[in-house]
Amino acid sequence: MTVNSSKSPDAPRTSCIQCGSCCTKGGPALHKQDMDIMRRGVIMPQHLFSLRVGEKVYENVVGAVAPSREEMVKIKGKPGSWTCLFFNEEEKNCGIYQDRPMECRALACWDTSAIEAVYAKDRLTRFDLVGPQDAVRKFMDAHEKRCSHREMARLIGLLSSEQAEKAANQILDMVLYENDMRAMLVQKAGLKNEHLDFLFGRPLQEALKGYGLEVKNIRGKLALFPVGNNP
Repeated sequence: MTVNSSKSPDAPRTSCIQCGSCCTKGGPALHKQDMDIMRRGVIMPQHLFSLRVGEKVYENVVGAVAPSREEMVKIKGKPGSWTCLFFNEEEKNCGIYQDRPMECRALACWDTSAIEAVYAKDRLTRFDLVGPQDAVRKFMDAHEKRCSHREMARLIGLLSSEQAEKAANQILDMVLYENDMRAMLVQKAGLKNEHLDFLFGRPLQEALKGYGLEVKNIRGKLALFPVGNNP
């Protein structure tokens, strides 16, 4: 009698088949265990962006969009895509596989128990990577105080109230402050544009789109509109 030992096509998978699906859903968040690969320059600030407290984020493991309860630092996606910056789409492999972050090591798409157990623990933040004595730190602290996502969400909640005009002006003041600060740091302090999303998070103008709002320049003055509403 011949025994066919090959697996049934319907058998559950127990190993990676390098389909790349997990790598196209956004780069991983970094954890304290990943500090070494940062120190060794495997991953650099220009490869990262920060998600700040109160910012709307999509949590892959939870499968929902919600305001972030804590800061995190993530690897950027490729331009115009969620695909991880280090994923080679042609060869379906990782450019830093031997030094891949902890979340990537823990992730098994056929059994997510390991990643679920660790994904929200010991996350790195930009403040873990930029010390208090660093020259740019004072700008980071000032920006966080002036341009808080929680404050922006509070003001957005007032746009349907009698305080709408005041709230809109405060939101625009935040956007203008941030735009001016970013431009100044690049033009006068010599920071690189590609480092800004790590140091200060995504621009508020981008975050506003998650609330269905956008900022437009009308005759030299910023104005707030619903997305797709042409003035």
